[in-house]
Amino acid sequence: MAEIAGDAALLADPRDPAALAAAIGRALDDDDLRAKLRASGPRRAAAFTWARTAAGTRAVVRRDRGRWAVGGGPWAVGRRP
Repeated sequence: MAEIAGDAALLADPRDPAALAAAIGRALDDDDLRAKLRASGPRRAAAFTWARTAAGTRAVVRRDRGRWAVGGGPWAVGRRP
């Protein structure tokens, strides 16, 4: 998730209740941190547009189009995943 969240989130191990509590406590107690996260969130979200998603998907399809041809992959015609 770090590559998605960037500097717009506090990260904690979701399997570690103490780490989650510490991150929540930090966010509740630190006004400057909350302001930074509030400002960073929309900027970070703006990086994830439908146009970029479509362009990335198109690039992957073009790069891998021969890999998944008939008989060539789990979604190939006549095969079940």
